[in-house]
Amino acid sequence: MITYSINKLLNTKYQVMFLNDGAVSLLSRIKVTSKSFTSRIFSNAVELMALKKGKTREDNQHRAPPLNYYLINNFKILINKYKDICKMAQLEKKFFGRLKGSLGDVVFRSRNDKNYIAQKPKSYTPPSDPKFKERTGKFRVAVKLASTIYSIDHLKQIWNANAGAGKTAFNELVQVNYPFVADGNLTNLIKIVPKSSFGIKLQTLTMDDSTLNIELAALSELSNIDVTVEKQIQILAVIFLGTPINEALPSYEFINVSSSKQLISLSGPLTFSIPLLTADTDVAVNYSNKKVLFTALTFDENNSLVQYSSTVNYNVQ
Repeated sequence: MITYSINKLLNTKYQVMFLNDGAVSLLSRIKVTSKSFTSRIFSNAVELMALKKGKTREDNQHRAPPLNYYLINNFKILINKYKDICKMAQLEKKFFGRLKGSLGDVVFRSRNDKNYIAQKPKSYTPPSDPKFKERTGKFRVAVKLASTIYSIDHLKQIWNANAGAGKTAFNELVQVNYPFVADGNLTNLIKIVPKSSFGIKLQTLTMDDSTLNIELAALSELSNIDVTVEKQIQILAVIFLGTPINEALPSYEFINVSSSKQLISLSGPLTFSIPLLTADTDVAVNYSNKKVLFTALTFDENNSLVQYSSTVNYNVQ
């Protein structure tokens, strides 16, 4: 009768919690069945009755609780006790490889090469207050910026090498730049690379419909560069496009460009003329607000990356 009552409950609103508790128990190598639930609930019910009657547990060991309030209430207590830790469970042995998606009321996620099982969230209605919309807008900008940066191979390599413990490089990018974005705009504190000791000085930057032109001041020992090792230099840039000329267009866009590599010289300024792809030009002409974020990368004689400069931010006039 007890098992029947529990199974009846498990087939109703507590079924998902039972499955999740089983997933958590998988992590700790404990098999959870309706029988073990029965023994735990029976024990709790006996103890609760003993306490209510001022007797010890031994005094009531032969007294079975009625299948009423104590059984149901203790089952609820047990479920509520494990509810918080049952929302996500980790599968240590990935029998099925990388799991992603949902099945019924269960959601599968893969994070840092580990599989997790979570309870599917209930329906959600987002708030309509201005602060929530502002945060959502900022997050969208930060994610799209991170996606653009992460699509550039050398920048992806740099962020992967600098990501904090337990973080992906993409998440690091979003977290670093989120405080410095606005809904549809960027501040001058955005980073496309982590901070670096390699210093460059921007002299001029111009951009027309087809070309991005950058001139750097001559490099020197104060730039923290070793010309015996570093032989070539290249510019990688992300261009933010805001304030569309037509309201039907997206409120912002990102494009990325890169210069060709050129030999490093300490004798004079370094000039880079970077052509824009036709597709990028077609997008850029529709926006009046343009911001260029770029970094300079140096390479050795084998074309291996040596170092990079901190991000330079420039608003195109």
